[in-house]
This record gives sequence, C-alpha cells and structure tokens, in this order.
Amino acid sequence: MGEDDGSHPAEMRLFKNIPHMSFDDAGREPDQMFSLNRDPTGELEYPTKVARFSSVSHLSIHFPKNFGAETTKIFYIGLKGEWTEVGVGRAGLGSGCKGGALWGILG
Repeated sequence: MGEDDGSHPAEMRLFKNIPHMSFDDAGREPDQMFSLNRDPTGELEYPTKVARFSSVSHLSIHFPKNFGAETTKIFYIGLKGEWTEVGVGRAGLGSGCKGGALWGILG
C-alpha cells in the first residue's frame, strides 16, 4: 500500500454513497474504519463488514493519519468484491482531491 517509513498510512476510513464528498464530510462517522499496519508489498487485506457495504454506488476512502511523516504516500489500493455495471455517465474512477488523501471511487 505505501512506503516502509513514516509516510505509510496508519488509518483508513470508508464512507459509502456520498457522491460529492468533501473534506468537511470526512469529519462524519465513517461506515467503517481500519487501523493499518505497514505493508510495503501490498499483501495485507482488510475485510469490510459485508452487510454494511452490500449496496454501494460511491465509495470514498479517507487516510487521515500516517506513521509520523509530514505527507502520506499511497502506491496501491486494491478492491475485492462483486460489482454491477451501470450506465454510461455514472461509472468512473478517480476523483482525487488536492491537498490530502481523500479519494472518491465511483462505480
């Protein structure tokens, strides 16, 4: 997921179905939160609560903390699960936000 140093994310917060999520929205209670371990090879998996994520049209991932560096570096995010194809105009990937590690994944 990240470097084997202080820039590796230490916490991940998941929010579902907030289409135009902002950093103000990141202050809300997440649908699920994970304390992360350093994983420079991307081998660790963090299973979600299946019932909570059974009907997701938007997934936002917020990384509010790292292991002590000024910036957070993320090299890979892998998602597993079943998906349903949606019509043109709704599907897309990557609405990265400037100034921090808040990612929106639309699907």
